[in-house]
Amino acid sequence: MLAIASIITVLAVPSFQDTIERQKLSAASSDLYASVAMTRNEAIRRGGRVDLKAISDNWNNGWEITIPTGDNTSEQIYTHGPVPTGIAIAVPDFGTSLSYNGTGRTRTDDNSQVPATGVWIIKVNRAGSPHKRLLQINTIGRPLLCNPAVDTTCV
Repeated sequence: MLAIASIITVLAVPSFQDTIERQKLSAASSDLYASVAMTRNEAIRRGGRVDLKAISDNWNNGWEITIPTGDNTSEQIYTHGPVPTGIAIAVPDFGTSLSYNGTGRTRTDDNSQVPATGVWIIKVNRAGSPHKRLLQINTIGRPLLCNPAVDTTCV
């Protein structure tokens, strides 16, 4: 009986670990997507700039949503803590901050006329793991969260 229980445990543990990793990935990518949507919605609601920034210039450390108040200061309206252990977020083309203006469009920090577009790659940080999600920001500022393993339009 003990041998059967041991065999079942040995077979179930890797599958259970994979399930936990996929759940962490789903939570982290959904949280980032919700924060992008919140940033965009706040910018539209307020009719002005709202920023989403990586904490300590690293998305894995978490992020915050802020409103510039002038004199290089800002009001923090939301903070998200670090992503779960075993999950990694790659820096997108626009870097460690994303700004939305009052029309709901993204802009770079350097130029308020240039849209910020890019893709976050959120993945399980284990060698050989195929699990990842892409969070894309298009030229008009809309976020799209997708799974490249099942969505052929996911770039």
